[in-house]
Amino acid sequence: MTEDEWEEQSITIAQRIRSWSDNVVEKNTQLFNNLPACPFAKKAWLQHKVMIHVTESLDAVLEVKATNPPTQDMTFLFAWTGWKDMTQDDFADFIYDQNKNHFGVWLAAFHPLAHDESPMSCDSKNFDDLFAEVDDICIILMQEYSHLVKASEKLKATGYYQNYTEEELAVLDDRKDNLNAWKRQTKEICESPSENGWEEIH
Repeated sequence: MTEDEWEEQSITIAQRIRSWSDNVVEKNTQLFNNLPACPFAKKAWLQHKVMIHVTESLDAVLEVKATNPPTQDMTFLFAWTGWKDMTQDDFADFIYDQNKNHFGVWLAAFHPLAHDESPMSCDSKNFDDLFAEVDDICIILMQEYSHLVKASEKLKATGYYQNYTEEELAVLDDRKDNLNAWKRQTKEICESPSENGWEEIH
């Protein structure tokens, strides 16, 4: 593929994702108690808080996470075109490992072959419909971990998670607990004394 062809393909993918958000993600759905799949998406787009990266390699995801991750309410959306070169299980392991070693950055992903493992297992057909417009694109969302947890806490009061099972709700609680534990650990490390006295790391 030539550079011009890649640029054209990337623009097309980005346009499809933006259209999908407008047509589906920002619309109310029974899956989430008649709220949009992402209640924050419309405002985020309007405020230019979403950045789309189209990439052939997961190395680009790792590089951005390590050197220039999103902060506050920014969201980086990666469209990974090389997903056919990795099994779904290996991809799931990749996402799990990244979130286990998150360094304050959280990844959420949709794999084109993951239809049978949606969080809305009670209504998998409607969940499939949610991704029908982009079912050939592997989407990875990168957000600041703290911002993600704060957003989840806000949604709890709206009934957004009404259709979640107890197990799925427990995952949200664990995510919050793990963040708080990481913050405490990081604070302790930053405030720990060095050989030359107290050293605070910023």
